[in-house]
Amino acid sequence: MAENRCPFCVTGDPQVFYEGRLVRGRWDDFPDTPGHALLITRRHVASWFDASPEERSELAEATLAVREIVLARYPAEAFNLLANAGFGAGQTVPHLHLHLLPQYGPGEGKRLEAGDAVHERVIQSLRDEVLRLRAEIAATASAAGAQDGEGRR
Repeated sequence: MAENRCPFCVTGDPQVFYEGRLVRGRWDDFPDTPGHALLITRRHVASWFDASPEERSELAEATLAVREIVLARYPAEAFNLLANAGFGAGQTVPHLHLHLLPQYGPGEGKRLEAGDAVHERVIQSLRDEVLRLRAEIAATASAAGAQDGEGRR
């Protein structure tokens, strides 16, 4: 059985600050603005389109609770609510999550644009994944070659 390497499926995550029946809230490890929060389904599903109606409903409802938690800590004036569905859309972790991005007034927030730090993290994540897959393929080929060699003796 393959090991689940999903960072959002880890139990006992110290970044979690909100617990719902189907959804958790956690602080983003690489915040684009102070108070950048993620709303994550407990069940591992890749995107909004793979979630159950109950999960989508609870995600929507949780945005209100998480917004209040963020506002209790940060003086945000506005919020961006963002979901990327698929690597081509910028999703770097293939587990459904919504970004709640607090904004602090004109010019103070961070827009997600190609060439910025978020874009660079996406590119680096894709490079890391390619290297991991190449290593996995090489290990599989090496193991298959070793088994073939044993069978000939």
